[in-house]
Amino acid sequence: MQSDAQALGEAYCSFPPTSEEWFEARATFMMLSKPHGYGARALPERFDMIERELERSYCGRNYVACVLLAKTMIEALDATLDKQQRERLRDELEYAMMRDELKWLHDLRNDIAHPRGEAEPLTPAVYIFDKAALESHARRASAIAFRFAYGYTHM
Repeated sequence: MQSDAQALGEAYCSFPPTSEEWFEARATFMMLSKPHGYGARALPERFDMIERELERSYCGRNYVACVLLAKTMIEALDATLDKQQRERLRDELEYAMMRDELKWLHDLRNDIAHPRGEAEPLTPAVYIFDKAALESHARRASAIAFRFAYGYTHM
């Protein structure tokens, strides 16, 4: 169990994860992507760098960045498609019951970047005391991005 002092140190970048924690997080991250091995269609090169940054962010406990990067990965892939390809991918993802997941990620990213309505702005207190929820969001967002990439390579 993490102490409040450790969480505060992480929030202000003065308490990095240990090597053991880093590799444990990396194993978790790799399990998120493993079931979604990519197919015959190549992913754009820029996807690789965003994916690496997503991995580094997750391992470094930068969970808010994970949400933002996961959405960016999806947008980067989506931008490479023409209208017909985009519609075909959307149909495939809907068939795979991902519509709600994509909406959740879109809404969460917007709530982080542009809090409005009932969305609670991200504050240091939220970051420190709701770290488990942020980590859960980061895992879910990463898994959604990997499933989107899998659909992209298999269309």
